[in-house]
Amino acid sequence: MIWLLLVLCLVGFSPVSAENETAQNAQQENLGDGYAVYYKVNLRLGTRGEDVKLLQSYLQRLGYFRGEVDGGFGVTTLQAVKEFQRARGLAVDGIAGPQTFRALREYDGQTISRGTTVRNGETVTVGDAGVAATEAVTGENPQTNIAATWRPVQLEATAYTRYDAGCGNWTYRGNYLQRGLVAVDPGVIPLGTRLYVPGYGFAIADDIGRAIKGNKIDLAMDTRTEAFAYGRRQITAYIIEWHQT
Repeated sequence: MIWLLLVLCLVGFSPVSAENETAQNAQQENLGDGYAVYYKVNLRLGTRGEDVKLLQSYLQRLGYFRGEVDGGFGVTTLQAVKEFQRARGLAVDGIAGPQTFRALREYDGQTISRGTTVRNGETVTVGDAGVAATEAVTGENPQTNIAATWRPVQLEATAYTRYDAGCGNWTYRGNYLQRGLVAVDPGVIPLGTRLYVPGYGFAIADDIGRAIKGNKIDLAMDTRTEAFAYGRRQITAYIIEWHQT
């Protein structure tokens, strides 16, 4: 027993818990909403898990990811990661590693004033609460200077899901009904219009409804719980109009 203690002292052994070992080997970063991700994680095509869900939720909130937050790193998530990396000037490898997660955290907290013009993938934050909103501008000619005008519109907003009575799985324009698609009165907001809704994110006018007349908007949610929680609100949304300069 004595010789064993001597050997342990010579090699400098000291017991380390699994928790402490993780803390020593990885820098933990709080990404908000109660989540924390270790910077040593590298998420890539084929990865599954809670970290992927967190990645998808951030990309969705920033307007890059339109798919379902299911924890599966598929082609849609890969494309969203690449678009985000390109817009932020990161290495476009499609791998969500330390730099990408750090950029997501920083990007999600930026704020600017209303009336800002977006040019070639710059960051825009709109709304009293300072919610980060971004749009990556891409095109065949990378030298083309493209700008966006954010036109405010006062709306009465409600929420709905594909599970509601009278609703189905598909929007009026034939897309699968999910968060990020909204119902509008085409006489007020033409179908296909891109919008930003504070507290909801980027959206596309893709559906209509018998009760959606005038300055009203119905926001698609993925669950009834989300729809009920949203309720009915008076909001200022922003119609995004792209134009070359």
